[in-house]
Amino acid sequence: MKLIRIYFVLVFIFLAIAGCSSKKEQQPLSRLESERKIIQILENDHNLKPVAQWEGDTFWIYIPIEKPLFAIAASGTSRTVEKKYILQFVESIFNNSTLEIEYDVVPAFKMAPPNGITNRYTQTFNNKYQNITNALSRAFFTAKNPPKFIVVIIADIKDGIEMMTTFYTEDLKKYQSGALPADEYMVRIHNEPYGADEIKNDKEGKHVESYDIKMRDFVSRQIKNRINFKFQNSDFPPDKNYEDEIIDAIIKTFHAYDFNDFSSVSLSDLRQDKKQTLSFEKIKKLQDPLPKEKASSEGKVITIDFSDMIKGLKKDSDQ
Repeated sequence: MKLIRIYFVLVFIFLAIAGCSSKKEQQPLSRLESERKIIQILENDHNLKPVAQWEGDTFWIYIPIEKPLFAIAASGTSRTVEKKYILQFVESIFNNSTLEIEYDVVPAFKMAPPNGITNRYTQTFNNKYQNITNALSRAFFTAKNPPKFIVVIIADIKDGIEMMTTFYTEDLKKYQSGALPADEYMVRIHNEPYGADEIKNDKEGKHVESYDIKMRDFVSRQIKNRINFKFQNSDFPPDKNYEDEIIDAIIKTFHAYDFNDFSSVSLSDLRQDKKQTLSFEKIKKLQDPLPKEKASSEGKVITIDFSDMIKGLKKDSDQ
């Protein structure tokens, strides 16, 4: 009986996919229609209670839950990545048309051995995160006027902890279409954990200060993220001239977004009391060897909603 059921499910999937090309193409959704669709998916399919807010070209969505976002777990490895330098501080911010980056790097003389314990996302958080990003892709990837940025806040309103994730919508689309590798995608999204009493019992996201994200602010934050990742999380941390690694983060970020809204980049090594300025022309020249990035249209996002069918199969199996 189970084999027959599986056979019919496979036939259904095949016909659904084959029939997609013959159906008349649906009209793109407006922003209001896209928002309604996301709310509907999250409420009906995943039993969540989202709160959505538009700020210019930025779409904010707040998801309150009452379960932990983080858990202590075994790291699964005792390997230590040898580091020659430790990043004590880094800040990246625009001052008029100049991107100013300050950093403090010290030599790493000896690293303490790992204790085998790490802080990880809970399975609950991972499931919610996946469901939310899937809903966003189903609603926005074919929208008439999608947001430039998306901010997702998953809040544990019981313990007062939240995770705010900022996406550049085109990056999310590139990743889900296979045009952007996973390791590159991970340094492009901004994850910011935060804890406060005001989060507790806040089902409507009243504590959230939403705003319209500007490209230059997103770019400066991503450069900071890339630098932090290279020193702290990479399997290949800087081992020679760490200044080159910082410049590399700047070049790759500007190149990824074809960002030209700047006149120069100012670097300040606080420990060495050393400063240097890179002109717009110098930055563009350093970008020349980098390959052109694939567009999201060079991949293909396939989203098929089997939720009703899965619910039906689950109901049959329970009988």
